[in-house]
Amino acid sequence: MASAPIYNKLKELIEKKEQRERTVGGEVFVVWGMLNIVSIFIFRFLWQEIAVWIIMVGIGVSFQVFYLNKIVRKKGYKTFWTGTISRIWLSAVFVLPLVFYVYPFVFHLYSLEAVLPLILLFMGTLMIITGMILKSWTFKTSALIFVSASIFSAAFPLAYLYFYPSAFFLGFVIPGIWSFYEQRKNR
Repeated sequence: MASAPIYNKLKELIEKKEQRERTVGGEVFVVWGMLNIVSIFIFRFLWQEIAVWIIMVGIGVSFQVFYLNKIVRKKGYKTFWTGTISRIWLSAVFVLPLVFYVYPFVFHLYSLEAVLPLILLFMGTLMIITGMILKSWTFKTSALIFVSASIFSAAFPLAYLYFYPSAFFLGFVIPGIWSFYEQRKNR
């Protein structure tokens, strides 16, 4: 009979650890969201070169690597970025240049108006996968935001400056802040 309280306590500790791992690291989405919003405006109004996006990805990846290493080293626990999700999002770093540059400019597979809706659709797919792995309604909702923005930006290609930044703000920044809030609440 004495083993039942020990079992329950261990089960509770494991659940608490899993909950912490599911919520820590959401602030990375805030940084990526803000980088995307700033990049679209720089690309549109200041410097229309592919280098804007390359610099943005370089800054984002280096922040993510250094920040998550700092969390793992200093606080001593894993985040949801240390497993399958990191591999899925790392693949996005390699796939998105194909969607953004290689397919429309090199192979001429589709017009430039299709680039941003495809990027938003791809982000929605990645967010739904992230939400399913983490069992998080916040990230699942952001996937719906990205898919909706993709549909609207495909239907109204001249209004991409409204849909693209809004999608990244509502789909990355807000869920990242919410995840950070859940992390603080679960401490």
